[in-house]
Amino acid sequence: MAGDWIKVEKTTPDKPEIRFIARACKVSVGEAFCGWFRLWKYFDDQTADGEIKFFTPEDADSIGQIPGLGNALSTDQGCGWITYH
Repeated sequence: MAGDWIKVEKTTPDKPEIRFIARACKVSVGEAFCGWFRLWKYFDDQTADGEIKFFTPEDADSIGQIPGLGNALSTDQGCGWITYH
């Protein structure tokens, strides 16, 4: 479908945050990027404003298919791309 796409910057796979996620989760940069993309696709599908109640780091791990992804993305312990409430 024409509306089923997400704009991703060409530089996203090479961002320092993606490399941080790869190191923190002990995966390749490509795997880290794919996990991040799966998660951002989920957010795009589930919410208009990027906020999901009761979302946990474990949810991020499951959706991104990478153990530790949720913590690696967190503002508390990781690169600062997700805040959990």
